[in-house]
Amino acid sequence: MKKFLLIFLTVIILLLAAGGIYIYTKSKQKAKPPAALTEKLKIDVPESNINLPISYDIKTFSQFLNKKINGKFLEKNIYLQSSKKEEVSIALSKKEDIIIRSTGKELICTFPLIVDAVLVDSRFGKKMARQVDPIHSSVLITLSTPASLDKTWSLVTKFKINSLQWVVEPVVKIGPIKKNLRKTIDALIKDKGTDLTKMLDDELNKAVSLKPEISKIWDDIQKPILITRKPTPAWMRFYCKSIKGKIVLNPTKLVCYTNVKVDMLMLTDTVTGAKPVPLPDFIALKEKEKATASDVYLYAYTSFEEINDKLNALLKGKTISSQGYSIAIKQLKVYGSTNGLSVQVITDKDVEGDLVASGQLVFDVPNQTLKVQNFDFAMNTNSHILNSGDVLLHEILRDTIASKLAVGLDTLIDKVPTIVSSAIAKGNAGKVIDMNLENLEIKACDILMGKERIHFKVHVGVDAKLTIKHLNAGTAILVKDKSKGK
Repeated sequence: MKKFLLIFLTVIILLLAAGGIYIYTKSKQKAKPPAALTEKLKIDVPESNINLPISYDIKTFSQFLNKKINGKFLEKNIYLQSSKKEEVSIALSKKEDIIIRSTGKELICTFPLIVDAVLVDSRFGKKMARQVDPIHSSVLITLSTPASLDKTWSLVTKFKINSLQWVVEPVVKIGPIKKNLRKTIDALIKDKGTDLTKMLDDELNKAVSLKPEISKIWDDIQKPILITRKPTPAWMRFYCKSIKGKIVLNPTKLVCYTNVKVDMLMLTDTVTGAKPVPLPDFIALKEKEKATASDVYLYAYTSFEEINDKLNALLKGKTISSQGYSIAIKQLKVYGSTNGLSVQVITDKDVEGDLVASGQLVFDVPNQTLKVQNFDFAMNTNSHILNSGDVLLHEILRDTIASKLAVGLDTLIDKVPTIVSSAIAKGNAGKVIDMNLENLEIKACDILMGKERIHFKVHVGVDAKLTIKHLNAGTAILVKDKSKGK
């Protein structure tokens, strides 16, 4: 029994000794840091779709026409009979507001006219004619038109007269004789109807042009945007490939749903890039292509050199302490590795050797921030501190580096709203137009690492809206016809 016990104790001692030797040997081995990436990546960015509904408040059409057409715009002398014995001077004046509204399918124009008629000659002579009371009456002309755009991005209308509604009948009294001029004036208005409708069509075509606003947006989108100055300046530039539009009427607005397809490139200077193409002619957008939300794809990058400069500026020389132990950070080196984003921490004091922490850099869509996931140390060191269970010190060091690393990279993502705003809305707010960007958010961010850089492919969603606030009326119109005869 004593012999068996002695053998058992000997075996236990030998096992403990072997275990101690194994543990001691392992403690002397440093963990092999994850291998650095050696490939330089070439990044392809998807085509962006910028959808921009451009709207006119339909009441601006009424305001424009009311400034453009005012006072007498048609004067004519007519004879009441074929014998030409009674001559009447008729003047059509616009003194009340023209009203334009929309049914959702076409524009309706209500054109009120004051009709003044004066008998200037009669079979009894001009002196007798002057004794006859002038006629003062009014009529409402209702016109309608579809709406579209021509190749120059100008509004095309084709007004036609639908009806004439007399508010006050045009009756002239010559002694005991009453003569209703309604049919005569109806015929005159219809005869001159093509002049009236052409005037409306021409003036709206000249005034309602999307080309000035769209040309400015088209040009602004293609202007370079400075992204970074270090280590070398870099610009982001969009190149417009195509543009289409579709006119849609709703009860209060005329909206042109505009789609611009663009490609994004990174430039190291603003001179050698291809020249922006001028605004092309209008092309109709298909109904299924109509949209209000834009999908903008951006590419950005940051170099490991820049990250290391920023991180060392924040943490180099900092001492992390816990429970009587401490680690002084002498140097940090961030690099892309086979394990993701790695940070080599060169320390002194209690920790002998280099620590390497790795994690995955991801974009947190709900919180719209970058973060480093599963960031932790993977090492064996001969320091008794970490191996003896000083987990708290380990975690403080890890979390300190992770927080500073994420903050440094977030500054790049923070630029995204400014970049998108600069591209779409640059200088486009003012007295004539309103530009609004709403619901701007990063929908996704693909992060790729190479030898020298971290690359970000950013998918941004945004709703852009442009409203044209008023139209320039210019010179008022006078249509005058003094010819005699029916």
